[in-house]
Amino acid sequence: MDRPLILRWEPLDAPGVEEKAEACTWGRLEMRIQSEDGRHHVPTRLFDLRVSALRDAAYGTVLPLAEWMVHSWTHVFDSKRKRPGETGPDGQCYEWDRVHAVRYSGDGMALPDLRVAAREEEGLDIEWRSDADSDADRASFDPVRFVTHGRLQLPAAVVEQEFALFVDSVLQRLREYAVDDARARQLAEDWRVVRDSRHSDFAAQRCGALLGVLWWDTDPEEREHLRRLADQADNPVLQGCLEPGCFGAIGEIEEFAASLWNESEETNRAPARWADLWADLRSVTPAANGEPWHAGWSSAETYRRAVGIRGDKVLPAKHWIGAWASLSQSQPPAGIDAVVAWRSGHRPIRVCDSSRGMGERFAKVRDLYPILFGPGPGEDYAFVFSRQVAGRNSVANAFAAELLAPVALLKSHVASGVVGLHDVAEIAGRIRAPIQCVLHQIQNHRLAVLRHDY
Repeated sequence: MDRPLILRWEPLDAPGVEEKAEACTWGRLEMRIQSEDGRHHVPTRLFDLRVSALRDAAYGTVLPLAEWMVHSWTHVFDSKRKRPGETGPDGQCYEWDRVHAVRYSGDGMALPDLRVAAREEEGLDIEWRSDADSDADRASFDPVRFVTHGRLQLPAAVVEQEFALFVDSVLQRLREYAVDDARARQLAEDWRVVRDSRHSDFAAQRCGALLGVLWWDTDPEEREHLRRLADQADNPVLQGCLEPGCFGAIGEIEEFAASLWNESEETNRAPARWADLWADLRSVTPAANGEPWHAGWSSAETYRRAVGIRGDKVLPAKHWIGAWASLSQSQPPAGIDAVVAWRSGHRPIRVCDSSRGMGERFAKVRDLYPILFGPGPGEDYAFVFSRQVAGRNSVANAFAAELLAPVALLKSHVASGVVGLHDVAEIAGRIRAPIQCVLHQIQNHRLAVLRHDY
C-alpha cells in the first residue's frame, strides 16, 4: 500500500439498471487506510447476510458518492465548523452531518457510517463505526453489516487528493458511456464550481460553506446574497465572522463587520515600536510543530527572546496593557468570542464578548497572538476567535498559557511529580494565573501526574 488512503472502485456490468449514468458507474468499492504504525484498516469490510460471507468491498453505483463528495467538498476541506453538541438544535446537527457523513450520499450502495471532519490541529479526522455500534435502525433492514470501526488522522492534502482522483475517475467513466446524460453534465458543472477558482460562483459557494449553507440547496435570492458576501472579500472582519456565524444572522454580522472595520480605519497610526517588535519577532523563527500547544509555547518563547523576558518569569502587565487602540463597546455576534483587526499602518482594535466567562487578563494576552504573529502592521488583517470553529483558538490559548504560567516556573512548583486539584489551585494563586491555565500547562507538558482529590 503506497498511499495512506486508497479509495478504489472497479466498474462492473449492471444488468437491470435502466438509468445510463448509474449503470455505467455500477461497480465494486473498497476503502483502505494505513495508520502510522503500518496497520491497514478497511472501513468497507462487511458481512453479507445473504451469503453468510465476509468481504472487503461494497457493490452498487458509485455515482451518488461522487455527487456527495462534490457537494460536500468545501465543507470538508475549507470549513472547520464543529459539529453542534448533542444539546444543539437537531436541524443544525443534520446540516453538519449531511456534508461530513458519507451515508448521506443517498441510496446508490450500502456505505459504512464514516465521517470526515477538521481536527483541532492540522489535518482531518476520519472516523467510522461498525453497524453494531451505530445506526441500529439501518442495520435492521440492510442485507449487509459493516464490521470495523476506527479513528485516524490524515493530512487534508492526502484526503483531498484521493477524493479528487475518485471524482475524476467517475467523471471519466461518465464521459465515455453517458456523455449526454443530464446527471453526468450536472456533476461535471458542479465539480468546476468547487474546484475552479475562476468560476463565477466559486467564492460564493465557499461563503455558503463557511456559513454552513449547502450551495446546491439555496434559492436564487440566497445565491445573490452569497455572491454579495463574496464581493466583500476586502473586509477581513466579515470573512472571519462567516465560519462561526449562520446565514439567518448574516445581517447582524455584516453590520458588525462594517462598523468594526470602519472603526479600525479611524484609529491612530501604529507606533514605530510596534513595527520594530514585529520585525524582531520575525528575526527569531519559532520551531515548527503540528501540535497547537507546542506551537503556542514556541511562539511565547519567541516573544520572550525578542523582548528580553526570562523563561521562568510571568509576562509583566506593561507588555500587554494598552496594546489596543480602543476597546469597542459593541458585543460581537453570537458564536464569536473576540475579534482583533487593524488597517494597514493603524493600531489594532479589539472587541470581546465579556459574557463568556474567560478571565480578562488571559483573554487580552491570548488576543495579542494574532497581532504579534499575524502578517504584520503593514497589512489589512482580522482574526476571529470562536469556540465553534476547530483549532481557531488553540495556538493563541497555548501562547497565553505559557506567558502567564511558564513551564520553567511551574516545574519548581511540581517537583514531586504528583499534584492534586487543590495543589493546582494553590499554584495558580501563587503565580496569579488562571487555574485552568495552570492545569493545561501541567497536563500538556506532562510536568506531573494529576491526582484526583476526594
